[in-house]
Amino acid sequence: MFTGATKRKIGKFQQADGGTPFRDAIGDMSLATQAKLLRLRQEGRFERFGGDETIHCNVRIVAATNKNREAAIVEKAFREALSCRVKVITINLPPLRARPDDLPDLIQHFLHKHSAELTAFFK
Repeated sequence: MFTGATKRKIGKFQQADGGTPFRDAIGDMSLATQAKLLRLRQEGRFERFGGDETIHCNVRIVAATNKNREAAIVEKAFREALSCRVKVITINLPPLRARPDDLPDLIQHFLHKHSAELTAFFK
């Protein structure tokens, strides 16, 4: 455990062992954190923050970023090896401002979804 820790906490990847966790904003990770994620992806193991034991973990990772990975690689802000490991399928989704025709369907979907939760109906 590390300074200030009062109890051991199981992390997201360890909780997802055997499954598929989602990791958002990988383009904003530090190079050191990217190295840890790369090791998990390549070797299936990691060390808990502040710990010294190796934990084996079998996960497939779904990741997202709003950054241009290729530009970040050139700028040395993103590890090329990690990009190769996580870039199996790339889905480029333009922002809503570039696809206003999608808004009515999205509004209808979220109104329906949240009206059921709030026991209210919207038109």
